[in-house]
Formats: sequence, C-alpha cells, structure tokens
Amino acid sequence: PGSKPPLFMLVDGHGCLYQSYYATKRSDEENQEQKACNAHGQPNGAVIGFIEMLLRFQRHFDITHFAVMMDAENAANTRRALFPDYKIDRDTPEELRRQFFKAREACDALGVHWHESAGYEADDLINTYVQEVSKDTDVCIVSADKDFVQLVGPR
Repeated sequence: PGSKPPLFMLVDGHGCLYQSYYATKRSDEENQEQKACNAHGQPNGAVIGFIEMLLRFQRHFDITHFAVMMDAENAANTRRALFPDYKIDRDTPEELRRQFFKAREACDALGVHWHESAGYEADDLINTYVQEVSKDTDVCIVSADKDFVQLVGPR
C-alpha cells in the first residue's frame, strides 16, 4: 500500500468572503437580529464565516499545503481594460469591502498563508499555482466559481 499523495488546498478567498457575507446578511434579515459586528460596531459577519470555513477545511481534510488567494484591490480593472463590460454590474457592497483587510489579518493570526498580486484576481493566482504544483500532489480548489471546471483533471 502506497502512501497518499500530498494535498494542496487552494481557497478562493474573495469567493468565500462573498458567500459568507450573503449567508450572514440573509440570516440577519430572516432573524431580524442585529448584524454580526465587532466591539467597535463594524460588521464582521463575512470574516467570521470565512474563518469558520477555513477551520472546517483544516479539520475535515488531510491537507499538507494550504493557501488562500485574494483579489488584489482594483484587480478587475486589468480585465476591464480588455473587456469594458467585465463585472460592470457587480459592485462590491461597502460593508463587505471593509472586511477584506480583516480577512487577511485573520489569515495571518491563524498562520494561514494568503497571497495577492497587483492586477490579478484570485482565480488567476489559483490557475498559476495549479499549473506549477508537482505532478505528485493532489490539488483541491475551494470556490463557487464555475470557471474552475476547466482546471479539473486527474489530480
């Protein structure tokens, strides 16, 4: 019996933050409760959900390498220069935008490697990492972005 290959989990950080934001927003509206906020009254529901996701992944998978990829600020502008209508109707809610920095801080506090690169979105970085990972390593991409289907392969 051979040993299991290493598992590299790549997380679409912004995608997970969006999921957490809308899940907590929906929960707040349904329960008519006060929004999840920190001691200073700043919304933090997306960050809390994001942290819970990361911890759940680490608990349930035998991960040897783990990284969160984040969109760089104004990363969509790079694609918008080529395709003017790119994400034209997808504004990030300000309440969520203010939580992006906190998510990076949370990754640092948890010892989770995160990466961003000027002009690039998380999906660009994930694609690059997938192409560069050793052929002896299994890769797991965590994202709701259907564009990642094109990266699915034997690993």
